[in-house]
Amino acid sequence: MSKNKQKRTLHDLGHDTPTFEETQQMAALVHEGPDIVRAIVAAAIIEHELERLIFDRLRRNDEGTIRMLARPEGPLTSLSAKALLAYALGIIDDVYLYNIGIVRHIRNAFAHAKRPITFTTPEIVAAIAKVRLPTNKRAKDYKSLEIVKSPEAAPGECFRILNSNIQIYLLKRRTKLAKRKTAYHRRKQKESESGNYFGSLAKLLEDNPHWLLDPDENVGFSS
Repeated sequence: MSKNKQKRTLHDLGHDTPTFEETQQMAALVHEGPDIVRAIVAAAIIEHELERLIFDRLRRNDEGTIRMLARPEGPLTSLSAKALLAYALGIIDDVYLYNIGIVRHIRNAFAHAKRPITFTTPEIVAAIAKVRLPTNKRAKDYKSLEIVKSPEAAPGECFRILNSNIQIYLLKRRTKLAKRKTAYHRRKQKESESGNYFGSLAKLLEDNPHWLLDPDENVGFSS
């Protein structure tokens, strides 16, 4: 092993980027696994998506910087910290900051409970019922979350819908950010191409100042 290569720890497992197949496996656990698994994995998927959105917005997002940010004593060590930073950066709005908090609290309840609990446990049901709806009632996000507020809906299904709603929202944000970055780089490329032309012209005139003084002597412009 290279001396410069840092030894991996258990903490690193929480920050590995999953393959497409692994992502599919995790998604299947959210739909089919035991309640405790569904709660913990759902929060992990949301946390990973938040990480990707945040890192894409950072000016310094090399592997070393990201590793420092995500280490145990770093500022991005928890789902709560990542959600708050994403909100501060304008990546998510206050509704989704709140709803991600609900998923986080439910995850923590399952992870720390000393007795078996399920989505039908009264405290979990009460937490899911606190889900906030987007302000735009015509938005797809609003319509997909409406069922969560229905008293007839099964708590487990409500949690699945909530989790899917958040993931789709974050995916849309990532797609929108990618389009912005692509447009930005295209604009910069055009500006660079334009700048190269005028820069070359300026250098040419600088090397041949007599062209400005006596244009009749310019090559190709003599009468």
